[in-house]
Amino acid sequence: MDQSAHEVYAVLVHLSTPTPPEVARELTGLDAAEFAAALTELQGLHLVEVDDGSVAIRPPTTALLSLVSDQRDALSTMLRALPELAKHYRQGSGESDHTALVERIPDRDATVRELNQLIGTATRSIKVFEKPPFGSSNEVEASEASTLTRGIQTQVLYESTVLSRPSHMDNLEAMAALGEEFKVRDQLPFKMLLVDGAEAIIPLGGAQVRSAIRVHSSVLTDALDELFRALWDVSVPALAPGGQAEALTADERELLRLLATGIKDGAIARQLGVSPRTVSRKVTALLERMGCTNRLQAGITAARRGWF
Repeated sequence: MDQSAHEVYAVLVHLSTPTPPEVARELTGLDAAEFAAALTELQGLHLVEVDDGSVAIRPPTTALLSLVSDQRDALSTMLRALPELAKHYRQGSGESDHTALVERIPDRDATVRELNQLIGTATRSIKVFEKPPFGSSNEVEASEASTLTRGIQTQVLYESTVLSRPSHMDNLEAMAALGEEFKVRDQLPFKMLLVDGAEAIIPLGGAQVRSAIRVHSSVLTDALDELFRALWDVSVPALAPGGQAEALTADERELLRLLATGIKDGAIARQLGVSPRTVSRKVTALLERMGCTNRLQAGITAARRGWF
């Protein structure tokens, strides 16, 4: 989902009820072409419905879980087909069946060396799954910073436990200042470095990285690239883009606290003694003030800055 579609969806979620398209467009600030393209994308994802001149969202939990489930099913189908696809690839390219598409890296020191070496070969993109243990990632940050000076797009998807580590968040903010992109999600399947969509290293060892496997260009790296794209698209930015306010009013802090409990706008309205529509307007204004695009990102930002 691109940024425009995300903005349109967020507005429709806040409105909750069927709304004329021109009203929704005015609230997003998009021009007609951008709004139409975003609406078409949302319809294609089955997140909204357009009927009788109004736009309505499907219940977010049902719609988004269905979308994630479809992506997971597609990836599972691809992964199940990998052995047969790899066999046909080897036959078509003249490679023997014992040609190694995957090689083992024997220990932690060799893994760190291979990670730095592979980062240095990047010409287009670097994609990373990062989850505990975080130690090895600190040892390749210099290499990652060097790639940014060469204009290499770098995207890092973190497991949400990183948010509880202030020192690591400081490193994350420093790398973001250099141009790296970050998102977070509750869980990741494994640690991974994928360079140019063609070569990957997957560290092994559970609580401590003891070895790794290197995956060479093949349908395996194609599948890893698709897995990264699917998880990235349904994850949340780890840092709000500029414009964050260092100080919030007492009313804004109370609204943030209520949002963090997960209760619905109607319940928040009763707590604050205002209408649900007023709550929706206050939430939209608060997200804009914090530089956030959704409520989850606002919660992450508030927790990071100690506002709760």
